[in-house]
Amino acid sequence: VASRCVADTIGRATSALPPCTLADMRTALDNALAAAYKELDRLDSDDDVRKMGTTLTFLALCTDGVLVAHIGDSRVYQFRPAEGVLFRTRDHSLVSDLIASGEITEEEAHAHPQRNIITRAVQPHQECPAPATFDVCTDVRRGDVFFLCCDGVLEQLSDADLSERLQAAKPLKDRLE
Repeated sequence: VASRCVADTIGRATSALPPCTLADMRTALDNALAAAYKELDRLDSDDDVRKMGTTLTFLALCTDGVLVAHIGDSRVYQFRPAEGVLFRTRDHSLVSDLIASGEITEEEAHAHPQRNIITRAVQPHQECPAPATFDVCTDVRRGDVFFLCCDGVLEQLSDADLSERLQAAKPLKDRLE
């Protein structure tokens, strides 16, 4: 329910926009996210059903670059043929924070007992709703592939696996399958 609500609210607000700048899209997304939080509050009015939430992964091709936004542990990648991963969002998760602080390694994170704890989510009734982290990609070339995925994909495939599959010499449709 939460993911459908957020996707529909943000989709309606941003997909109807004419081609626009990064700044204009960011404003539109901020407004759409605020509307999504309000809609979640409305949908989650029953005390017995509270606690729904979702992650957010967003990408928009703008007139002056690519705007990426995310909340939680779903990711956006940019792959380039013969170069691999150029860009990857940083998860809002406990293990990502532990990696960044040097307390654990990427390898240790895969088996960490608290690897599923996220530090940001889109949830109703938050005193301070979680903000999106924004990134801008301006080095975009023909052949680059942007890949948006949930944590379920990441539990099954490493960055190297994704890179190998998304850069294979096959039509894009076959690579995505």
